Amino acid sequence: MTVTDCFECVDTESITIHINMTSPMTLFPNPSSGVINIVSQTDLDPETSLKLLAINGMQVMINDIEIIKHNARNISGNISQDIPNGIYILEVKNGDQTIRQKLIIHNK
Repeated sequence: MTVTDCFECVDTESITIHINMTSPMTLFPNPSSGVINIVSQTDLDPETSLKLLAINGMQVMINDIEIIKHNARNISGNISQDIPNGIYILEVKNGDQTIRQKLIIHNK
């Protein structure tokens, strides 16, 4: 960064700005045709739950998403084929933490 004052004195300094914009969880594939995978940066509670919400926040599925595989930092879930194509919010509840990410459903 270079600063010039009213007397035309110039001073140059370098600065570094670090911006961390990563999510604590990665969701893939997105768009999905039914099976979703979540990878967490931290350990997942055995009672972690997945919900599918409409954009307005209303729950789309009566039951939580069926978890078909779960280990310390990975979850796989199966979304019903009856869900219409569209944009949804996936809600992941892990202990006292709730994370929401956009999920696109595209069934063939």
